[in-house]
Amino acid sequence: MDILYTSGDIRSSTGVILMVELIVLLYQFWIHTEHIGKLGWFDRVFSSPSNHRVHHAVNPQYINRNYGAILVIWDRLFGTFATEEEPCVYGTLTPLGSWGPLWAVAHVYSSLAHDAIRTYRLRDKLRLWVMPTGWRPNDMRDVDVQSKNNVASSLDQPLRRTQAVFCLLQLSAMTALTAVLLSQANTLDTIRALGLSMGIAFGLWLAGAVMQHRLRMRFALPYNVALLVAVAMVLR
Repeated sequence: MDILYTSGDIRSSTGVILMVELIVLLYQFWIHTEHIGKLGWFDRVFSSPSNHRVHHAVNPQYINRNYGAILVIWDRLFGTFATEEEPCVYGTLTPLGSWGPLWAVAHVYSSLAHDAIRTYRLRDKLRLWVMPTGWRPNDMRDVDVQSKNNVASSLDQPLRRTQAVFCLLQLSAMTALTAVLLSQANTLDTIRALGLSMGIAFGLWLAGAVMQHRLRMRFALPYNVALLVAVAMVLR
């Protein structure tokens, strides 16, 4: 380990980071289940299925709890631990109304920006971005900015076979490109890495748009061909 860090070998350092991340992700695979109940002493130390179900639940007493990926003792130390008592309810407090993976990441910031525009005090406009989750200014506590029942009807429409096959292949291809980007991160220059990242983001947007029936297949296929050509040129 001393050699890795004193030699200044960035590639080796990146390998250590990726290995640690891989261990964390592999561990978290088995805790995403409802088929395993409480595990006694194990629940008091490690992030177990019972503890992690609480992390994903939207029950009021479970919000912002059990952050630990492997060890749950940190949550106990910092006061963010909650024991699974009543059945967990999963989802989001406000429906996304979209199948787009990019919107799943950006919707929180869009909501904050919307609130920042509507609140009156400059201090509150700034505090919105740094206050704990769920905090709202006094002049907005009774304002329902987003209806919890406003789920887009397009999400309920079934996909045709061609759409389902396209989305499956598209998501598989973007996963493979993400693996390529991570494995080649040390050899790609900044421009190529940024270009490949933008291509992956666009490919994910295409899949989400097709799933939500916002983009017809006759437009999605040419866009996808152009995307693959651009990615090939970046990787060449």
